[in-house]
Amino acid sequence: MKRLLSFVVIIALTVGAIVAAGVTPRSKGGGKETEMSSADPAMPTLKPNPTTGKVTVMGASGEVVEVVVMDMNGRKLAVFTDTEVFDIHSMSTGSYIVRIRTKDGEVSYRKLIKQ
Repeated sequence: MKRLLSFVVIIALTVGAIVAAGVTPRSKGGGKETEMSSADPAMPTLKPNPTTGKVTVMGASGEVVEVVVMDMNGRKLAVFTDTEVFDIHSMSTGSYIVRIRTKDGEVSYRKLIKQ
């Protein structure tokens, strides 16, 4: 019973962090918004991941206009504009949520691990 309760608490905390980051399957602002699943090969990916510093957004459907790096609670830590390459070497080791917005309005979320 304790293991089941612990599992439920972990799931609730994970869902809470994703919701705080604004990840929803619905469209906002007329653009297409996608979830953090990396199973779709048409979705942008972050390379290298895990990383120690520079990261490149690969496979975005259009020109990347904004990359936002957030902690797991959804707080914005860094914003990079008009670039597909960004540097997080000064951030602490851990997991981050990255929001990628393209010129055509698509928004994707990816998990990024900083070593």
